[in-house]
Amino acid sequence: MTVLVEEIEGELSELFSVITGIEFIVGDDNGPLPTGLPYGMIRVTDMGSNGLWDGARYENEVAGLDVIEEVVGNRQLMVSTNTFRTNARSNLSKIISGIQKSSSIAWMNVRLLSVASFSNIRNLSKLEEANIEPRAQVDIFLNTVSTDSEVVFAIESIKIELEIQTPDQIIQTEIEVNNQ
Repeated sequence: MTVLVEEIEGELSELFSVITGIEFIVGDDNGPLPTGLPYGMIRVTDMGSNGLWDGARYENEVAGLDVIEEVVGNRQLMVSTNTFRTNARSNLSKIISGIQKSSSIAWMNVRLLSVASFSNIRNLSKLEEANIEPRAQVDIFLNTVSTDSEVVFAIESIKIELEIQTPDQIIQTEIEVNNQ
């Protein structure tokens, strides 16, 4: 399975909503922002390979002569998590402790995710119309397993040229074998 960032964003926003009790939306979603109440926003970024790929497996496709290569490896995801308005930093603290609980770990195991590390919680409060709006941000780094496969090669046809030599003559011929 290839890492599907959009699916992970949606599922993590639901998990974070359960942990904190506030609404979470996916960043850069063109929908309206929640009004009045505290809310959170997440954006998941695939940071690429985390170490070496575990390797590749090759298998023949049953119906034909195709050889399929499947590559398996670890990837790291960065979950940029922002909270806004009342208790912005406290809500991020709830997430950090909440995703380390047994129920959250079991939830992540089903999705082949595990927590790698956290950044420090950053206070990003901002002056909005003569009031300070509490804002906070933390980056959560997750590990996941990714598999990807492709047809490495397919034998469509083989052309064999033969030369048969006898004491009296030389016979040249061709044989073509098609995968049909």
